[in-house]
Amino acid sequence: MILDFNDYAGMEEIFENMCRGIVRGSNIKPGEMILEYNGKGSSAKNRNIACGKLQCSKVFGDGWQCDEFPFASSVEGGSLAAVMCVPGKHNRAIGGKWGSMVRGKPKGTKFRVKITNFDCANVFDKRKLDKRAGAVLRNDTDAIYLRGSAFGNYSQGPVAMIQPVYIPDDFFGKFIVNSVPSQGQLISGVIMDDEGTEFGS
Repeated sequence: MILDFNDYAGMEEIFENMCRGIVRGSNIKPGEMILEYNGKGSSAKNRNIACGKLQCSKVFGDGWQCDEFPFASSVEGGSLAAVMCVPGKHNRAIGGKWGSMVRGKPKGTKFRVKITNFDCANVFDKRKLDKRAGAVLRNDTDAIYLRGSAFGNYSQGPVAMIQPVYIPDDFFGKFIVNSVPSQGQLISGVIMDDEGTEFGS
């Protein structure tokens, strides 16, 4: 199955998410992965595991969906899938291509998924990854946990946590984020947007 980025103009987010999913899974080489079809009707469980807590339509509006890769109907999907909120029409376009590939195929059929004309290496900043290899300790739909050393002097503890929250564009006033770690204690924190602009601590 070849997914040529030139055929899916404007769908950078989905291709980036696939690149992340390939890195997290057992990849052959950048931009390629072997997926095993898990059979008809098998996607619900994996989709719930990967996307159950990511309420895309509630946060971004009607028509937005959770995109997961590896695909939910593959053995590799589920808890290790990379997830991202994307426009539903984009999600359906890629999902439809996969659906047409596996339709009528028996459980256990393997497919090579290959991304072309999109450089997965550009999804990650190599200058940062070289010194921070293994920085991600855990990545799920609630938060991303990283080694504190990945942030240099910005982190005061051994583990740093990134917790996504939704703040409306027209919000004004005091915004409180309640976060209680299962172990240890929070030492410091900051609220910032997805471009890195800080709004307070």
